[in-house]
Amino acid sequence: MEQLCSLGALDEEGLLTKLGRKMAEFPLDPPLSKTLLASVDLGCSDEILTIIAMIQTGNIFYRPREKQAQADQKRAKFFQPEGDHVTLLAVYEDWKAKNFSGPWCFENFVQSRYLRRAQDVRKQLLSIMDK
Repeated sequence: MEQLCSLGALDEEGLLTKLGRKMAEFPLDPPLSKTLLASVDLGCSDEILTIIAMIQTGNIFYRPREKQAQADQKRAKFFQPEGDHVTLLAVYEDWKAKNFSGPWCFENFVQSRYLRRAQDVRKQLLSIMDK
């Protein structure tokens, strides 16, 4: 309850606010819902949609024993000093630029099923936002 109040989802009486009703439409934890809604006003909803979708999927990278050094090298090319969330955004954007290619995933030691799941989650969240 305390978290919901601090996010502005509940009023002083414990009732859902207008923001709280919007947040409840998303199948996300409240802080992520609020972040997504705030991103519209900040002009970064495309990026936030992608980041939230990516963090819902699990570890997208894999390291086969026989190719760990190569996998680490590929992963390092996505590294963003701003943090893991921006790194995940970079992976998705690169995959998107390659037309959501399966071979691209294989070459970069990225699990395509997780990226496809992120793509589905992103579409679902976007459809809720468009209501």
